[in-house]
Amino acid sequence: MTSFSGWRVRAAGPDDAVEISEFSRQTFGDHDGASVETVAHQVATWRNTRSAAIVVRDDAGAFAGYAMAHPNRAGDVWRLDGQVAVLTHIAVVPGMRATGAGSALLERSVKTLRLLGWDHAMAQIPEQLVEWYRNRGWAVFGSGETLAWVEPWIASDKKWAPDRAAGEFSPLLSIIPREDYRYLATIELGSGRPLMEVVVPSGPSHDLDSRLGLAAAMEIAQNPALARTLPRALVEEIAATPTVPASIRRAIRTQLREASVQNMRRP
Repeated sequence: MTSFSGWRVRAAGPDDAVEISEFSRQTFGDHDGASVETVAHQVATWRNTRSAAIVVRDDAGAFAGYAMAHPNRAGDVWRLDGQVAVLTHIAVVPGMRATGAGSALLERSVKTLRLLGWDHAMAQIPEQLVEWYRNRGWAVFGSGETLAWVEPWIASDKKWAPDRAAGEFSPLLSIIPREDYRYLATIELGSGRPLMEVVVPSGPSHDLDSRLGLAAAMEIAQNPALARTLPRALVEEIAATPTVPASIRRAIRTQLREASVQNMRRP
């Protein structure tokens, strides 16, 4: 347990699950709040799932808030061996806000995720918390902007291309923007870097896939080395995005041909 400006912050245990869940559902609603079962499972499996469940209490033991984080997802698959963890919840009891309890939760969450081996943490936040996160070392993107990135291949990527050899395809990853949490905050925790990372401009939610593909295609066209470092099947899929201009598509296909020639020349 760590004392932080009068607060006691520690990893959540089984006895914290009910209070965390009740406050979570009061704060975030039934849809986004964490159920007792969800909290209990995360508390019991946090090492294996590389997740964090943190609770903060005052000196008398009164519940003051909690934080939860878990691996980023690709579709319905948690990337347990990936690079990015997502801080999904951080909340302080109303009467205990602006007292350092939130800072204690955030600091302990970052420390835990770093110890678990994550290279980056991300969080979707509302406008009123932008400066709060920035003041604590996080970078915050513009309203509605998100990131698209590609990580080095991991075993679970096989799901996306079961008929291909290992390493031939990895998904284009992103954090889907939300209307109520329009800002994306990120912080570096380790030395691992994605193969590609690109900022995706804001826009309607219904065309997110097209904007992701277009942003990735523009990045590949401007950086020919990516045609050699990214999985070829992914580059081909990105180039086939309907919103990608024909000139960009041709440039990417030229880069792929040149990459193939260079690979053939290697001894």
